[in-house]
Amino acid sequence: MMMNYFHLLFKCTAICFFLYSLPSMAMEKYALLVGVSKYPNLEARFQLEGPIYDVKLMTYILQEKGFPQDHIQILADGSSDETSLPTRQNILAALNHLTEQVKSGDFVFLHFAGHGSQQPVLEATKTHNEPDGLDELFLPRDIGHWQDDIGTVKNAIVDDELNKYMTVLRNKGAFTWVVFDSCHSGTMTRGIKKNDIRERRISPNALGIPTKVITANQAQSQSRGASRGIRGQYEDPSRGVSRGPSRSLNDIQVESALEQNQATNKGGYIAFYAAQTNETTPEMLLPRDNPEKRPYGLFTYTLAEVLTQHDGISYRQVAQLILQRYVAQNYYRPTPLFEGTHLDAPIFGTKASERISQWLIKRKFNRLKIPAGKLHGLSTGSIFAILPNATAHEKNLLGYLEMTQVGILESHLKSIAYDDKPALAVENIPNGAYARLIEPKVSLTLQIALPPESTMGSKPNAIETQARQVLTDIIQSEQYLGINIVWVQPTESADLHLLLKNDQLWLLPPTAELIETGSDKTHSISLNTTKKDLHHKLVNSFQSIAKVLSLLRLSEQIPQDRFAKQVLIQAKVERAGEPLDFEADKILSLSEGDLLTVKIENDSLSPVDVTILFIDSEYGITAIYPAEAGETNRLEMGGNDWLELELFADTTGIERLIVIAVKAQPNSMMRDFSFLAQPQLPRTRNKKANLYDLLLDAGFGVKTSNTRGIKRSRQRFNHALIKVFSWKMMPKPAILSRERPDGRRR
Repeated sequence: MMMNYFHLLFKCTAICFFLYSLPSMAMEKYALLVGVSKYPNLEARFQLEGPIYDVKLMTYILQEKGFPQDHIQILADGSSDETSLPTRQNILAALNHLTEQVKSGDFVFLHFAGHGSQQPVLEATKTHNEPDGLDELFLPRDIGHWQDDIGTVKNAIVDDELNKYMTVLRNKGAFTWVVFDSCHSGTMTRGIKKNDIRERRISPNALGIPTKVITANQAQSQSRGASRGIRGQYEDPSRGVSRGPSRSLNDIQVESALEQNQATNKGGYIAFYAAQTNETTPEMLLPRDNPEKRPYGLFTYTLAEVLTQHDGISYRQVAQLILQRYVAQNYYRPTPLFEGTHLDAPIFGTKASERISQWLIKRKFNRLKIPAGKLHGLSTGSIFAILPNATAHEKNLLGYLEMTQVGILESHLKSIAYDDKPALAVENIPNGAYARLIEPKVSLTLQIALPPESTMGSKPNAIETQARQVLTDIIQSEQYLGINIVWVQPTESADLHLLLKNDQLWLLPPTAELIETGSDKTHSISLNTTKKDLHHKLVNSFQSIAKVLSLLRLSEQIPQDRFAKQVLIQAKVERAGEPLDFEADKILSLSEGDLLTVKIENDSLSPVDVTILFIDSEYGITAIYPAEAGETNRLEMGGNDWLELELFADTTGIERLIVIAVKAQPNSMMRDFSFLAQPQLPRTRNKKANLYDLLLDAGFGVKTSNTRGIKRSRQRFNHALIKVFSWKMMPKPAILSRERPDGRRR
């Protein structure tokens, strides 16, 4: 009888658990991936290569994140099925199908890769005001040209059409995340011809839209806006950006019966844009330094990297990491934009979890492979522990592996002797064993492309000849610079492209974009100086750029785990007495006189050593915390501190604040990375493995006195945090006095 009772109790408990878990089980994940590479009605120069690869990459990511294969609809070039081509009819039909499929609580992911453009507003179909008088367009495969009689581009998909579908999805209670890897306006001038980079934007004129029609429509819209008190651009000081004609999808109103129910079950939305409306977004061969590189959209590939390497993080953290990776690769434009109603929700509705970077070892003909590679943040030389299974503790490791060859999604390893443990014979690695990453390898080299030769048969002048001689001297004396430079040819991929033009040496980003005037002017060095002075300026510039990129590349390896959540780093801006939130997923536009306040709270169970570095638009690095040599930078458990900066306007550009927090052992000496601000640093020759040593490598081996006497033990990446805040303004901030909460001045 007692047995029957417990049997019944077990059945009741199981039923209750089943009913309790119904809401999470009921959620379905759907995706629509649109990749338009070929445009039969447009000129050859407008054909793309990357969108079809974007779609394949995102399909891989979504399946890894639990999307059923039959819930992922793909519309891309290359299909023999006419219904799978990314035409206007097929795209709208797929969106219609989604609105019929989804129910409240479902998740929908939409991804659009291809060309964007603009056309004059069609007033009859507008659901909101367009301050610049232009509609944004996504161009499907069968895009045509301007039709003057009806005032539209044939087969174009207008922004309002997409907004209506997303509003319907939200009104049904579905959570929608939409990604646009296309752009609608902006221009890019390249100082160096780069055939492997294409912009995902077609000008309205190329679609046959007369300039006079655009001009007249803009003038009419601005006049109408002025009479209503509407500004020419949407400027949101809390966001710190000007987006021109863009607006939040949350503001779009759709005439639908579903509108009546939206107050009670309206779903959330997230929108990721590859570029601001005054920028273009590129596709290029990625990853840059890998033989398996393919043409991808820069934004899509970077998003895929972040999603692959991090689980359970929020949309805001994804945005932060994308911006961080852009600057780590020296991409200062375009500037992606992120908005939505639930930026702090976990991606794909998944619960936050501690990520373990490990993969099942595959053995074939005595060769070892794992299903992970460059996309997962792995590099040649990384060290892995061999564990008997996925849940084994590291104390039970069987041996070590070193990565010898890295592909995008697959890599080769070899067994090595390491940490006093002999190399394990390949045949002794058991089936089901895992390779767990323990020592990431981070490339701290700076790739610099030499300036191209003078064009059109012109002979270089004396100033240019001197500059080339200085570069030759630097190349020959590289071992004395304290940095690891790899010199490549002008047409090859690089972190930095050099260009000699107008008596200036321009330091171009990987896209080779050149901006000669204005607030976004590309960094350059005047050649009208002595050979010695030019040598000094170039060496300092290369060193500063290398240090900045090294720090940011190291920050990419830091997991967003428990330690990152326990050390709270917050920033606020005060403008004319009004506070503005400053999240790391935004690039604010700041002005002279703005006050930037940074607060650090240590809610972890150990002391934390904090260093804060300021990076100006000219790659200068200033240590601002601790403020003076010997000053404490340790926050004990439950401790906090803050600092305040006043910003002054000298030149324009992107500035950054890098906050480094490292877990400290009680009664140990403080770790202070202020030495990274030193202008000239000797070369590092020893191999370093732990995070602290990697940061030393980022500073090229300079050791301060407080590092002496410390027994170095392996410091894992989950014991550190690097957070980056970026803003755009007229640079060179002056540091104001900093006071403690008790009013005492530091």
